[in-house]
Amino acid sequence: MKLARYATRRPAFLAFTGSFHGRNLRRPQSDLEQGRQHSGFGPFLPEVYHVPFAYCYRCAYGKSPADCALHCVRQIEDDLFARQVDPNDVAAIFVEPIQGEGGYIVPPDEFLPALRALCDRHGILLVCDEGCRVGGDAPAGCSRRSITGVEPDIITVAKGSAPGSRSGPSSPRNR
Repeated sequence: MKLARYATRRPAFLAFTGSFHGRNLRRPQSDLEQGRQHSGFGPFLPEVYHVPFAYCYRCAYGKSPADCALHCVRQIEDDLFARQVDPNDVAAIFVEPIQGEGGYIVPPDEFLPALRALCDRHGILLVCDEGCRVGGDAPAGCSRRSITGVEPDIITVAKGSAPGSRSGPSSPRNR
């Protein structure tokens, strides 16, 4: 977050409901459903805005996959940017390419390219938060980049990224 603010000189962040970006006080507080993790730790970082994730099975907007057309991404410009925050004030959009808190949610293949295009239109950094690993040496969502062609501006990782690291898949604790 400090890197994004420094690079853009902008104060605000956007994150998706249902995401999990850690438990420190500076992360985007987007795991809103996790009230037990917030109790007694406020106030949290201001200027963090939240929008629904591209969850086609349980769409927050009541859309079916056939009639969605990435309504969740359009709502960022049509609603959030029009009514709550100027896009020129948003430093970064934090997204888990595959959400892993409360079930694994894989967005449609068009979701990340649409976010990348939105970020490019407004000079916003795209941050892919790769909080989990799915075996091998590739974080879960990064492997989707070869499918979607999306290159984030910043990638964060939370677990060991090298074979043999204490938290990696070859760790004795993970066997």
